[in-house]
Amino acid sequence: MKRRLQTALRERLGQEVDIDSLPDLVFMGHVDDFYASFEWSSGGMLHAHMAFWIVGSPRIDKVIVPKEQGDQVVEITATCDTDVVLPQTEAANLMACFWDRVIAEFNVAKALDQFSQALPGEPSLESIVEMASATGLRQKFGKKQEKGQPSPECISYKTLAHCVLGTLDVSDAESEQCWAEFDHILEQCGRAKDACTARLRLASCDENEKGHAHAQARKVFVSALAEWVNMHDLHRPYAMGAPGKDQACAAIENEHSSKEIVSCNKLFPRKCIDAGCEEIAEDPRRRELYRLWLCRNCNFINNYVPIVSLAMLSNMDFQATLTKDAVI
Repeated sequence: MKRRLQTALRERLGQEVDIDSLPDLVFMGHVDDFYASFEWSSGGMLHAHMAFWIVGSPRIDKVIVPKEQGDQVVEITATCDTDVVLPQTEAANLMACFWDRVIAEFNVAKALDQFSQALPGEPSLESIVEMASATGLRQKFGKKQEKGQPSPECISYKTLAHCVLGTLDVSDAESEQCWAEFDHILEQCGRAKDACTARLRLASCDENEKGHAHAQARKVFVSALAEWVNMHDLHRPYAMGAPGKDQACAAIENEHSSKEIVSCNKLFPRKCIDAGCEEIAEDPRRRELYRLWLCRNCNFINNYVPIVSLAMLSNMDFQATLTKDAVI
């Protein structure tokens, strides 16, 4: 990992880089402490709630955002010597620069599909908007057809370790079986049908080529897995509208009155955000709880951590905790 980071930074910056002098990268992802609680459903399904204290993670309660009061008056209230004053856009960028390396709100499957179908040149605005609101393949199958599909979370250990992780050497015959299973999963459940060329590159004796091949396989597999298990349930009767009152995510205010309002307690569908335009905003349903909205190209995908997806092969919802009070 250290070598890959140094190589990537050298290619982008055009000069020698020693990441040992960059503590933010050296300790990236180091968990200093954690808290976890576990729940089991009546069918034995495990559900876990966890909070991680990650070394170096920025906090918004240490960043004071100036407030415009009108008449060109800006109010700044600094209560501690360690507070830092930053404009809203810079504060959001500070948070995003750290959390973008951990949490993803981006639907890679849609990006791969979009560029594999697009004509030469930039995709049109219409195609981007249409792709953002496109539902996942799992939702299109329906419950009955879905049961007959080879879902990504049911991939065998041998295929995962050999094709995706590149940590298991097998015989040629077993390798053929593993790649056949891998290809079958992507063909049935993946959006980008021809995006993975890893199999051809693995024939090379060059270690760098093999590393790139496995990285390509991981990208395509995680993209299919995330869209299969981490898409929010579609609202009824309109996916881009409010949920039906009978749906689990429905929050109902002033029920049975002329002021009744139905909304999604998970805040779906979520708006798309361009890279570099990340936002920090107070949760509309929870006062004093601030959320970081990262780059997003899909209205329905839930936040996930790609490396955790490979380990758990299940759905998840990871959020950046920006204040100490939000942990409580």
